Amino acid sequence: MKVHYHYFPILLPILFPLCLWADDFPKNEKPITSYFVLEEGKIAYTKSGSGKQNFILLPGIGDRKESYSDLVHLLKNDGNVYAFD
Repeated sequence: MKVHYHYFPILLPILFPLCLWADDFPKNEKPITSYFVLEEGKIAYTKSGSGKQNFILLPGIGDRKESYSDLVHLLKNDGNVYAFD
């Protein structure tokens, strides 16, 4: 396996700003999963944020509610975000 050290100068200007803005991202925030219990089974969802508006995120076939984590982080400042699974 070859080690490509010549990519380091290219990646450094891209990755360095991420280290500077890393404090903007939540560190210890873990979503709590709740469930709707139905006769057929359970439906999992997470609720984030607070406010007057409600945002409901429904994943497509093969996706999970965790695929919306970036979008949930942006929307939770504006209202309640429900991500279903």
